[in-house]
Amino acid sequence: MEGPLKGADTIMLENVSKTFPKDATPQLVADAIAKAVNAPRGSKPFRIPVDPFQDGSDEIMTLADEKHKEFLKRCGIYEICTFHTD
Repeated sequence: MEGPLKGADTIMLENVSKTFPKDATPQLVADAIAKAVNAPRGSKPFRIPVDPFQDGSDEIMTLADEKHKEFLKRCGIYEICTFHTD
């Protein structure tokens, strides 16, 4: 990398590796998938955040889902875009 950001990639990788949770393993993802698969019909989540950093990405996804829902309602198509189990 050149220019004013020269070395930023190395600095970032070093800092992220220092803060990476020691217990963050692929098993976290497998457990989340198993939980969704085993959830009762009609309650399976559309999206499953796995956030070992606990940096708020799950909250961002929840907010994005709410905004998407509001948009579909404003467009008048929320009902036809929603899965129904009855």
